[in-house]
Formats: sequence, structure tokens, C-alpha cells
Amino acid sequence: MTICKKPVRPQQPNSDIRTPLGLPGLQRGSDLLRRGPARQGRASGGASGQPVVDITLSADPQTLIDKLLRSVDCQALRQFLASVLAESDVAQALTRVRSHAKPLPITTLRRAAEMARCWSAFGAQERETLFVATLIRGVQELLADQVVGNSCTPSELMFAIVRSALHRLDDAAPRQASLLRLALGWGNEDEIDAFYVPRIQDTVLRALSSVGLIAGPTALH
Repeated sequence: MTICKKPVRPQQPNSDIRTPLGLPGLQRGSDLLRRGPARQGRASGGASGQPVVDITLSADPQTLIDKLLRSVDCQALRQFLASVLAESDVAQALTRVRSHAKPLPITTLRRAAEMARCWSAFGAQERETLFVATLIRGVQELLADQVVGNSCTPSELMFAIVRSALHRLDDAAPRQASLLRLALGWGNEDEIDAFYVPRIQDTVLRALSSVGLIAGPTALH
């Protein structure tokens, strides 16, 4: 008995099978890598000579504020900070677009606050408080142009903004409230010593100086 086999139809070579970049989705992705990002990014040569794409994703300003608040563990400090950031002048100063080439002030300020928290040589309470103190002192710098004439100093303007929230912090977390006052130069004279207070104040100022928000460590005013 003779068995007849069905002839096999020859297959044409498929470029999509031979190379992954033949797939439509991957092909479009590879084109993007070759062209570089269209917005908010830059392409630079890596160590191997291949283009390295740096893409910056934008975020809603309120999302940045919410993320900043979640980075504070102490509930009393977090509520204090939330009250201050809810002030319209403060929120506008933190989210005002200065230049398309620069991050929002809240992003720069958070970086300074993280530095102050990292540089603290003491305990968790101080680290959290210095984080918040750096944010408040940075906001003071952002609002400094609103001080007209000699009616008040930037520090007095900032204290007027935080006064109510600070009084509530006095009741909820007296230790953190006292540290915050000392770090910002609002403490009582009998609380100021020759070592500890200047050290925490200098930490705040150095952190702000490191991100360019102030010219250099100077006296709090």
C-alpha cells in the first residue's frame, strides 16, 4: 500500500519572528529610544556609547504636598505641617512654577528637609522636628518677597502664619514644639545654650544652603 503525504507548503521568512524589534510595539519603543524623549528629558551617551534616556515625570502639586505630609511619622507634627501647608500663600509659594528647567519649590525644599533629617546626630524626635523646621524655614525664604518695608521681618511673617498651628502642637507634642521653636529661633532666651541650639539651627541653614534656597548659613532672622 502506498502512503501519500500531503505536500508541505514552504513558509516565507518572517522578519517579525527573526528579530524582536520587528514586533510593532517594540519597534515603536526602539524608535523612541533612537529619537530621544520629546519632552522633559534628555539623551546622553552612556559608558558604552549607547544613548541613555532620562525621563522626568511631572506630578500634580497637591500630590507632592500629600507625599510630603506622609513622610512625617509623628501625627502631631504631620497635623501641624498640614495646617501650615493649607494656607493659600504657602501652597502657592511651594507650587509656583519658576522655570521649566527647574523643579517646583516643594521638590527642592523636601530635598533640603531630607538632608537635615539625615544630618541630625540625635534621636528620632529631633530628626522629624528638623525635617519640619527646614520646611518651615524654607517657606519663610519663599515668602520673603512679601515683606514690604520694615513692617515685619520674614521670621515674624512666618510666625504669624504658623502661630495657631504651633499652639496646637504645644498641647499635642510639647517636646517637638519646643524643638521646633528653638530650631527656628523662636525659643525663649533661657532655653538657648551655647552648643545644642546653635547646632540644630546650623543644620537647618546648611540644608537650605545646599539646595540654593539661601546664600549660606547665616543667623536666623
